[in-house]
Amino acid sequence: MSRLQRPPPQTDAQLIREMMGRIRNLENRNTLRLGDWVLSNDEAGSLIATKPGATLDVGDPVIESFDLTAMRGYVSEAEVAQAVSRGQTSDLNAAAEVQIVDDLNTGNAQYTADNANALAAAIQAQLDAGDTGIFLPDSFDRPMANDFGPDYTMLASTGANHYGTKGDGTAGHTTPVGGSGNQQWLFRNNTALLTTRQRVSATVTSAFVAGADPSLNASLNLCARVSADMSSQIVATVEYNRCCIGYYTDLISGVPFVNLSGWVPCTTSPGDSFDFWCGLSTSGDGRFDFALLRNKLTVCTASDIPQNTAPMLANLYGAVGVRTGTIVYFFYTITQPAVTLSSINIADRVNTS
Repeated sequence: MSRLQRPPPQTDAQLIREMMGRIRNLENRNTLRLGDWVLSNDEAGSLIATKPGATLDVGDPVIESFDLTAMRGYVSEAEVAQAVSRGQTSDLNAAAEVQIVDDLNTGNAQYTADNANALAAAIQAQLDAGDTGIFLPDSFDRPMANDFGPDYTMLASTGANHYGTKGDGTAGHTTPVGGSGNQQWLFRNNTALLTTRQRVSATVTSAFVAGADPSLNASLNLCARVSADMSSQIVATVEYNRCCIGYYTDLISGVPFVNLSGWVPCTTSPGDSFDFWCGLSTSGDGRFDFALLRNKLTVCTASDIPQNTAPMLANLYGAVGVRTGTIVYFFYTITQPAVTLSSINIADRVNTS
């Protein structure tokens, strides 16, 4: 009759438990196998050796120990601990803790990998369905310049200040801020998007300046459905403590800004990210719904029910703008810096119009 074999350990934890069990059996066992013989004690304490068909009285109970140094195949707890912990400890309990930490780290890594795979699958599904468009991310990783470079067209008010790439992975003032009065810049990406369902995003690395009055606040403008000449556009404006959504029909000619949402309270801090969604739903009047998000949370929404922005459905560009702030110092007005940007992104989705 063949002997049933125990299945081998499947994990390091199972291996540890099996080794610990064997060690305890060696330390506390009542019998010991030597070849075909099994050594044990009888009721009187005498040492008995038995094998099938034979019993041998080995001797008197005064024998209390055996020299097992010549026996092979056994290891100490310290050796097990060293092996399990890869030399970190000789304590078996501590080795088990090391293994548990390893298992947790492995599990966390697998969890992260699974999430990354799921995200990649979701993105691939969007690509397969055509649910994507043009993406124009910019992290300003290029030399210093007084503009954003050849991929952009700049519209700037006159003044002594310059704004552009700083050569350190940000966009901001490239000359010292001076003079008085606000100055503003608008940078339109030269690549036209495919649809008018658009998103314009930016991340700031500095604080917004509070001006001498609200009209003199520093601001960030996220502009969607921008015309080629930048005269008409839909704009989400962010200032140090408020925001709004509106539009220009003719910025260049000085036609006033139309505020659709009214000013809404909005706290701001360095490191904030802002996303302006233009056209939220996939059909009907959803094209005239707009939302501004701060750190992925909605802070302002607007709807153009009369559809005065309908002519801008022909505009396929995105842009980002900044404005300096102005404070009053005694009897003087002093220009304060516009916010610094670490990245922008202009994107759309081609499966809607």
